[in-house]
Amino acid sequence: MTIKLPSIQIKAKVVVVGNKNVGKSSICTKIFGPSKSNALLVNTKIDFFMMDKTYKLDGLRLLIKYLVWTLTGEARPEDAQPLLFAGADSVITMFAVDDENSLNDAKRWVERLFSMMGPMPVILVANKIDLRNTKPDCIRTEEGEKIAEELSKKYDMPCFYVETSTETGQGLDQLERLLSQIIIWKKLSTEER
Repeated sequence: MTIKLPSIQIKAKVVVVGNKNVGKSSICTKIFGPSKSNALLVNTKIDFFMMDKTYKLDGLRLLIKYLVWTLTGEARPEDAQPLLFAGADSVITMFAVDDENSLNDAKRWVERLFSMMGPMPVILVANKIDLRNTKPDCIRTEEGEKIAEELSKKYDMPCFYVETSTETGQGLDQLERLLSQIIIWKKLSTEER
């Protein structure tokens, strides 16, 4: 006898931001598959990624239908418009460990997000960690964790920290798992109200 698990479908909007060359499109392609389309939003190009993924939780089947928006190219925090973040369930803010400016701008992205939308779950992603083996002045894990903690306290919102390498695949499963947990928690806690 086969027991069919009850299922819940969740639609989730995720926004991925960060400086040029931090790996936004690479990380989205590795996790969500190839870009489905793109658009121009107030002179800022956005790529869209979509993926359906089923998770099992406490006897339930949860189908998350991801719609991921990522700013491409030279977008800066001041370019972001409220429409970009409107309806987002989580924001992934990326920086490259070999680029201190991208970390400073990642903090500015979170500040811009907070000023437009208020508290929202953020995942601060340190990408290109494979470069730590070849470049001596890379941003260390402790620095990234400290900044995520500071952002969380400053804006009174959850700011998680994950390290990844799209080159080696390290941390990508952890990022996807954390993102799904945030979305499930946010959607189910919203329904309970």
